[in-house]
Amino acid sequence: MASLHFKSAALVALPLLSILLAGCESERERVVGQGVHPVGWADDREAPDFHGSFLREQGYPLADCQACHGQDFAGGDVEVSCSKAGACHEGGVEDCAGTCHGSGAGPLPMTAAHPKHAAFCADCHPVPTTLLPPHLNGMVDVQLSALAALHSEPQWNEDDKSCSNTYCHGRQSPPWTSSTPLGCDGCHQQSPKHDRFARVVAEASCGACHGGSPETGHLDGELTITVTACNACHGQSASTGAPPPGLDGSSDASSPGVGAHRRHLDSLLPGRMGKVVACRRCHLVPATVLAPGHLDSEAPADVDLVLGNYDADTGRCSVDCHYDRDPGPLWTDDSGAERACDACHAFPPLLTRSGSRHPPATADLNLCRECHVFTPQTHVDGEVSFL
Repeated sequence: MASLHFKSAALVALPLLSILLAGCESERERVVGQGVHPVGWADDREAPDFHGSFLREQGYPLADCQACHGQDFAGGDVEVSCSKAGACHEGGVEDCAGTCHGSGAGPLPMTAAHPKHAAFCADCHPVPTTLLPPHLNGMVDVQLSALAALHSEPQWNEDDKSCSNTYCHGRQSPPWTSSTPLGCDGCHQQSPKHDRFARVVAEASCGACHGGSPETGHLDGELTITVTACNACHGQSASTGAPPPGLDGSSDASSPGVGAHRRHLDSLLPGRMGKVVACRRCHLVPATVLAPGHLDSEAPADVDLVLGNYDADTGRCSVDCHYDRDPGPLWTDDSGAERACDACHAFPPLLTRSGSRHPPATADLNLCRECHVFTPQTHVDGEVSFL
């Protein structure tokens, strides 16, 4: 009975096997949309099954794509590349700009302020080395670092979509979603370092002092100064750097920034009573423009007399040049009274510089010249010169 049952089963199976074998002799026609991927998967962004939408909803399981199309998505076992000329990711699936960013799929850097920040991706986001998770997690991670964090502790404000305290924008907090172009005052306005240079800033372009343009050498983390001459900022009288005008634009001697600068520095000024005084006799002269204490100090200028003292509150100095008179001459007095013969010493002097009694004489400058050499070069030089 068992043998008979086996023969009966074999007789039934043989015709079925013949049918199956006949069906595999020729390749079946593949109906579009019924293969591995549905209709619109590759090229119809509006299709409900467009691959970009599907992958985003599924958390971007690109490893599944690589199983068939290869690790580089160039063909793999199925010999079908995920990239082709004219496609959204012509440069390759892992081409940031061609695949997601800027292609019309996913978050677009061409929106809001992205175009203005195209060169600073790594300063705002952790830039991945691969598309695989955790990069493609549906989240936009903002981590201000590198240039954005230079000299500051920047913050990203998620509520109003703005950054604050960044090196790039200084004290400003520009809204990320604004399409309005930022002017110079959109970042640094007039920083404290420029308050002292109101005239210079008003009369010259940024490039006059910093060189280049906003497109070159700007936002590179370096403060570049191309000017080296003192009179590029201080005054306009040849190489002396003697105001007027002052750094703030003032030209009147009543302004401390102007005062008696020309009287001390301009050798051609009429009515001189002494030789030119070097800047270092009154100020610490910086070795370079960017030397500490120069551009980074607040107004007014620091006065450090070599021999004497200056009272910033009264604007007067007590110094050997003016016979150690106390109170000394008023810096902002341009009436001529402070350079009269009796403004420093008695006229004629009661005592010599050594402290001995001066011979009696008449208050007559011509009489003084009978004994002393009197020229701007020999007066106020620390020496008592006789004919």
